[in-house]
Amino acid sequence: LYPLARSLKRTDSPARGWLFLSAVPIQVDWLLGVAGIWDNTQVSRFLTGALLGATAGFFIVPGLMDVLQIDWRRFFAKSGTDEPQSKTTPPPPAPVVSGRVVESDYGSPSSRI
Repeated sequence: LYPLARSLKRTDSPARGWLFLSAVPIQVDWLLGVAGIWDNTQVSRFLTGALLGATAGFFIVPGLMDVLQIDWRRFFAKSGTDEPQSKTTPPPPAPVVSGRVVESDYGSPSSRI
């Protein structure tokens, strides 16, 4: 239904009011059933749900098409400037507090609280 009404290249959504307006029949159907005024049948549930689902497609498809048009390769490409650190890099010096060296406990996680 969507490609017949709008181009898949469009990434703008209709006004939100249309989505809320299409939800009114399903709410009325439910409310009348709960109040005992109307017995909502499988047909009424199907028709009101189909209306809401078809309308929701006009909001979901543009978002999906926008995501699919992103060049994802640039997010996962390796940059040539960042070189991984070699395994032979010496550890940073331990901090000095009032003339004595303070050892870090990050090397033994079991001793931490």
